[in-house]
Amino acid sequence: MLRVLVFLVLSGFLSACAAEQTTNQANLGGKADDLVDAEGSLLLDGEEGDVESAPNLFELAYDVNLHHVVFPEDFDAPPYSYPSVSTGFSLGGTEFWQKFSGGQNPTFNYNEGTDYGRRCMYASSRRFEAIMSNPPEALKVLKANTNWNGSFFNWNDDYGQEDAWGDASSARLWAWRTTLVKWISQTSKDGSCYLPTLDMVQTLIVDCLDQAGVSFEVHSEADCVEAAGTPVDDNMCGEQAEEQVCCAMYNGDGEIQGCRAP
Repeated sequence: MLRVLVFLVLSGFLSACAAEQTTNQANLGGKADDLVDAEGSLLLDGEEGDVESAPNLFELAYDVNLHHVVFPEDFDAPPYSYPSVSTGFSLGGTEFWQKFSGGQNPTFNYNEGTDYGRRCMYASSRRFEAIMSNPPEALKVLKANTNWNGSFFNWNDDYGQEDAWGDASSARLWAWRTTLVKWISQTSKDGSCYLPTLDMVQTLIVDCLDQAGVSFEVHSEADCVEAAGTPVDDNMCGEQAEEQVCCAMYNGDGEIQGCRAP
């Protein structure tokens, strides 16, 4: 019941953030809307003149709610660049798992990725930049009230060859260790790309708080401190009476290893 309550509270709390970040896509001049198909896949099609350069194409990966991105066949990946984020969250590494005969499992060298794989990993880095430049408040609460320090690691499952063992289906987020959450994109046989979304981050927050044994209760500030709790953003608890605070209570060891989304 508590898990459901926390999810409902966080869903309402993060919806405003999602709306704000979606609104911020207006600086794309309407191109993102023009290039979304009926299934919600983003068609990065340079042939019709909508987009003329690689930077503009990758700018469309900043749509934090878009899961599936489709690139033009001849669109090459640029050299890798890490996200530019100064909000306390970081994305390190370049980890490929190549799901085909002769593939490396893993390789941490970006230059050893396939053309399709590197293109998707680069787009995933841009997606991280979009979400973490204005991260959900609940993610900050997770970082402040568990043993996790805000670190992510860029991982790509690459099915981008005809002899691949299966095909891509979804991006994922996974706390490999409490100290490191894997930010996982997937490359399809056709070169399209599945990227983590804001909704996946929301799901991760709920699961990680539960895994760490953190719950939220309404108390007076004095009672919260006396119970060894920590006052947090009021939105984590929903409505509360005047002179009460939302209190993070610790019923576990603060470890988040194993939590995931979806």
